[in-house]
Amino acid sequence: MTSRIVPWLLALLATTSLAAPPTAIPQGPAPQLDGVLAPGEWEGGATWTTWLPTRTHAPETAEAATRLAARHDGQWLYIAFDARQPAGAPVQAHSLRRDAESIAGDDHLALVLDPQGTGRNGFMLMVNALGARRDGIVFDGNQLHPEWDANWVAKTQVRADGWSAELAIPLAALGAPAGTPTWGLNAERRIGAMGLWLRLAAADSGRTVLTLADALPVQGPAPSHAGWGLRLEPALRGSIERGQGTQRELAPALDAFWRATPGVTVSATFNTNFAYAPLDDRVISLSRFEIFRPDRRPFFTQDAGRFAFGGLADGGDPNLLPFFSRRVGLGRTLDAGLKVSGTAGPVDFGVLAVQTERTGDDVATPRALVLRATTPLGATQHAGLIATRGSPDGAPGSALVGVDHRWRDDVWFGGEPVQTDLWWLQSTHAVLGQGQAWGGRLRADGLGPVATLGWQHIDDAFEPALGYVMQAGITRGNALAGWRERTAAGSTWQAALSGEATRRLDGREHDVMAGPQVEWENTHGDGVFAQVFHEDARFDEGYAPLPGLWVAPGRYDWTAFMLEAWSSTARPLYGHAFMRHGTWQGGHLTVLEAGLTWQPNAHWSAGLTLTQQAISLPGGSGRGRTASATVSHTPSTDAELGLVMQYDNISGQWLAGWRTRWAMTERLEWRLAIDHARASQVAQWAPGFTRASLALVGTWSL
Repeated sequence: MTSRIVPWLLALLATTSLAAPPTAIPQGPAPQLDGVLAPGEWEGGATWTTWLPTRTHAPETAEAATRLAARHDGQWLYIAFDARQPAGAPVQAHSLRRDAESIAGDDHLALVLDPQGTGRNGFMLMVNALGARRDGIVFDGNQLHPEWDANWVAKTQVRADGWSAELAIPLAALGAPAGTPTWGLNAERRIGAMGLWLRLAAADSGRTVLTLADALPVQGPAPSHAGWGLRLEPALRGSIERGQGTQRELAPALDAFWRATPGVTVSATFNTNFAYAPLDDRVISLSRFEIFRPDRRPFFTQDAGRFAFGGLADGGDPNLLPFFSRRVGLGRTLDAGLKVSGTAGPVDFGVLAVQTERTGDDVATPRALVLRATTPLGATQHAGLIATRGSPDGAPGSALVGVDHRWRDDVWFGGEPVQTDLWWLQSTHAVLGQGQAWGGRLRADGLGPVATLGWQHIDDAFEPALGYVMQAGITRGNALAGWRERTAAGSTWQAALSGEATRRLDGREHDVMAGPQVEWENTHGDGVFAQVFHEDARFDEGYAPLPGLWVAPGRYDWTAFMLEAWSSTARPLYGHAFMRHGTWQGGHLTVLEAGLTWQPNAHWSAGLTLTQQAISLPGGSGRGRTASATVSHTPSTDAELGLVMQYDNISGQWLAGWRTRWAMTERLEWRLAIDHARASQVAQWAPGFTRASLALVGTWSL
């Protein structure tokens, strides 16, 4: 017995008393940002050279030597990255466009930073071998909000034996706290030709690089206090719109960002419109309920993770959100907006106040106020509150308040994460009065056992004026149980049984669905998903899924099969396909979707997506079709041109959207947006119009 205990005690003492202090990111001069790592240029910086394979058990990394170095000058964090390429594995990169999703399939570096060191909020910055950038906010410990953008610099060079990159990231954009706090840092490298991923920390886990709790502790840079910490983005915007009449506008606008303290940012916007925001995808919904569409407007997407609540946004297709920024001023000019967000002591918070232009249908000038705050309760828990006031049309008497709690730890299933969320909300509405909603979720999501158990209760009177509710007056539960495994070649597969049940509180309606599913994906990003499910539903009111078709109230049950397949975006030609076939609502439903994207080189890409929903019911049959085509040209990382064309046979309307961005200098950028819709001959609610907006935007830091 003694022979076993003594070595264990010695090992314990070694890990507790001899643990190395966090690596410090030193201060030094600014490098020449050209992507070329000149000899001696990065000496003296913090350096990491131990990278381990993830998503595969094959330790084939000797020829893939990887080096990351970091230093700062009090204003900027500088990163150097050197990636040696294994023999026979050419560098693969197909995109120059900012924030292109296909960057994730290229040879790239993904850098994850947690400046507060709390494991709750951070940033992801990605650069591919051609210098194309993608970035986003990491919130709730491991969730990504990719709409966040920062003015950081990335220069790269592709060599015969690999590629290198130099990054400059403003500390103000990261909310770097004063002093020398302990940051969290992780990084991941992809070698596309091999389907190989290398990571600094937690390479052997089933978690993604976004999991902030896995980041390496580093002694972060202390920002200097030179300057006011103020960034101004004035703009001059001219626009014209022709539809039933003609409207012209020439107006100034201003976005301002002030780093009030190292951990708190104040953002303000004046006379802002969002003509440059991407077009919404055309969707024909067969549901009785409103479909969820994400907000893409920059002022609202910046720091959006600070307003996440109760894990309800996890997964991207929620049933309920207490605050949904798309409800605020969509399609209008934003007269003024103010946002204060950051960290004060142990509290993460966000405060948002906006006023939008008034229209003839508004009761009063629409205003909205939102407050969100969270605080840790030990190392594995945090609790928060949310409050909103206002309504999209200015109607008085709308408010909401709520609290939530999260517990997350890696103590079960061999260190894989387990997470619980609990939340409660109460809304106040001028007509409906007070309503409540509450719920929770348990989730184990790693390698090995995977499980989800969730529930929600939503009163009939629950109405978050600034939020989103797909259906009120219900209880809803969902569950999934299965197993996820990774093969020796790095492919991941999962088999599970899932189900969901919804019941009206008055008992008049229900919807129950259950069935098995299986998913497989290899290290290159090719994958397939299949599911068979049986559904039983009863509803009290009929509805029209398509014009001319009617589903009568009653009870129905059906069985269907779904199959989805996708290929890696690392290829010059990639795509996806989806099929759903089976009985439905007393008849039959077949859904087909196919999408294909061609990237002949880094400057050009074109894509086409087609969908068809074919319904056959006892009273008739019909088809809903949508088509979307895209063409984009990226002359360099500082310019891009994109055209989107859409059509659906329900509205009978063609829509084209043109977006152009050109950064002439580091301080001046042109933005052009043109949208044209051809008047429908099928639906009167789809009129024709043409609108164009041209803006000159400047950037100055003081």
